Amino acid sequence: METLPISHQKFLKTINSQLFIVLLLMVACFFTWSENVAITRAIKVVGRMGVMFSSILIYQKIIRYGSINSLTYKNIFSPILYMTYLTLGFISFSWSTNPGFSALQWFMTFQSFVFAYFFVKSLKILDIYFEGHTIRLYHLLGNTVFILQLVFVIGMW
Repeated sequence: METLPISHQKFLKTINSQLFIVLLLMVACFFTWSENVAITRAIKVVGRMGVMFSSILIYQKIIRYGSINSLTYKNIFSPILYMTYLTLGFISFSWSTNPGFSALQWFMTFQSFVFAYFFVKSLKILDIYFEGHTIRLYHLLGNTVFILQLVFVIGMW
């Protein structure tokens, strides 16, 4: 395995930090941080919108650095079935007893889909164009879980 040039290492370290922060914020937005429903909804909508756009910007940053958006899909049925699920969820607003709450849930599911798409696509492009890099999904997930557990344990006291 070759050592990456210093400029690539600096870029990859920045990308690793950004991916970690975005993933940490995305997972943190799933939790209820306040007893007030309005504050919780605001955190969930605004926070998740922010990390969704951040995942797109990180992906664009990797492309601008020199990677090429030339990935092919091996399992096209997954996104098609997920889009079908989102379509059925959108149609279900017509018989929902609380369309506002249903719309919020649908919107959060859509945001998660877009976030996951660009987050995973960023990791895949890094695997292809920066052979030998050290950014791994299991490191990002493990560090995210550790920080959140630490916050909850400290918050317990």
